[in-house]
Amino acid sequence: MKSTQADDQQRTPGFNSPDDLLRAFADQDVRRLFYETETPKTVPQLVAESGIPRSTAYRKIELLEDGGLVVTAEETGTDDRSPTEYRRAVDEIVIRIRNEMAIEYMGYQDEQVVGADASK
Repeated sequence: MKSTQADDQQRTPGFNSPDDLLRAFADQDVRRLFYETETPKTVPQLVAESGIPRSTAYRKIELLEDGGLVVTAEETGTDDRSPTEYRRAVDEIVIRIRNEMAIEYMGYQDEQVVGADASK
């Protein structure tokens, strides 16, 4: 099934194409932060565990959040300056290459498909 670019953008706002998703995950810091958010963590916790610079961690978490792969878990305190916890929104990402021109990617959470089919 081919989907339009508009459909893909609606389903995965931070990744306009499968190429964007693959490009993001080519980045070691993005992969590390995605893996580390299996359980809810704040950016300071992610920085301490990964050694990734704070500004880089915030930028990469924002990319993952915009792409729908990481979500805000909860605020950890009562004031506006309390750190936000982030967790993965998907359990896995499957990339299927059907031919040279089509890539299908899907993420699953609680047995629901949250990704999209897309053409290259």
